[in-house]
Amino acid sequence: MLFKKPFLNNPSEIFFRSKEQIERYHNKKLNKLKDVFNLPNLQYHWTASHKPIYSNIPHIDLKTSGTTTGAVKYYRYSNNSYYLIEYYHMKRLMFFNGIENGTFARLIQPQNHTEKLGLETKPIIDRATGGNVTYHIKYNGEQDENFWIQNFIALDGLGISVLYCRPAEYELFRSILPKIGERKYHIMFSSEILPPHVRANAKKWFISVIDKMRCWDGGFSFFECRYGTKHVNDELAIVESLEDGKIISTDLFNHSQLFYKYWNGDYGKLSMRECDCGLFGTVLDELQGRQIEFIVTDNGSLIPGTVLINYIFGITEKWDQNQGLDFYIEQHENKDIDLHFSQPLSPDQAHEIISMILRVAASHDPKPLKIMFVFDNKYNHFTGLHRSKRLLTTSKALKPKDS
Repeated sequence: MLFKKPFLNNPSEIFFRSKEQIERYHNKKLNKLKDVFNLPNLQYHWTASHKPIYSNIPHIDLKTSGTTTGAVKYYRYSNNSYYLIEYYHMKRLMFFNGIENGTFARLIQPQNHTEKLGLETKPIIDRATGGNVTYHIKYNGEQDENFWIQNFIALDGLGISVLYCRPAEYELFRSILPKIGERKYHIMFSSEILPPHVRANAKKWFISVIDKMRCWDGGFSFFECRYGTKHVNDELAIVESLEDGKIISTDLFNHSQLFYKYWNGDYGKLSMRECDCGLFGTVLDELQGRQIEFIVTDNGSLIPGTVLINYIFGITEKWDQNQGLDFYIEQHENKDIDLHFSQPLSPDQAHEIISMILRVAASHDPKPLKIMFVFDNKYNHFTGLHRSKRLLTTSKALKPKDS
């Protein structure tokens, strides 16, 4: 079995009762990693700057979650572990938040701009929601309030229990919530730091607000219980905090690619205790990670960085060079944008990307943005430099709206 005491079969089972139990479990899993990757020991410091070690275990290729400071960086995960862990992570979250019905709605921004947008009335079994029945709302960042009102009203008749989105995506539909009233389901945020003003606003309109993260490069993950504690999944990874605040993790279940004491760019503080919800283990007391990220137009409209990143993913895929192409987007205080790429682009490629960004921005503000390309061959697949760059709109060009 994947876990010592399979939570999959008995969700009321509390996995660990003491620090000693956790340490024994971790040591057993570390010995397994050593055998899988044929290493004499694991006494070295593994970071994003090292070339990955791969095993021969069948895998699926995954991308890091794309944001404006993200990159097209590939890594591997075995198929069986990927699906079971996602299922485990979500079921544990639901149990400790008292959510029984597992029907989700999830915002999706397709890479292909020709896809039909809006609510898909036929649900799917979505691995991102732990194999729960999920309705997708597809958008491309160019929708007005009528689009969101129509689709949220359509959700009312589907009996969903959780709306799943990024904090940046919340800004796309926040203005309609006073018009359609309180929602009869929870909202779950992921992939970016949840800002206090977003949480405060969401509390007005949803049953509860749940923050979670599942990081596939390194295995660091957490979920909030109904008491607001951020529980680290000790079953999935060894998560530690260094003296300088860096959070490093060792993925215990990725037997296709080794992540040992890996830093994904997050900082924070950890402790170990038992929560009032009954769960014992590592808790996240403080987290500084991927910020809520937008492109800001001249009139103050906000375009989630993920909208542009997904479009760039879609455009670059047909160039057949994703395996080596890294990039991030940087916006300055004067609203000018720099597109940083690890490889030079042809004029046609640059034109296609600029046209896409200008088209999306024009749907929010007629005044065009100034866009520049920056090529840096030192910025490559293994440096992890994109992790240290933060979009300036978070603290300078953008002033968060009142809650």
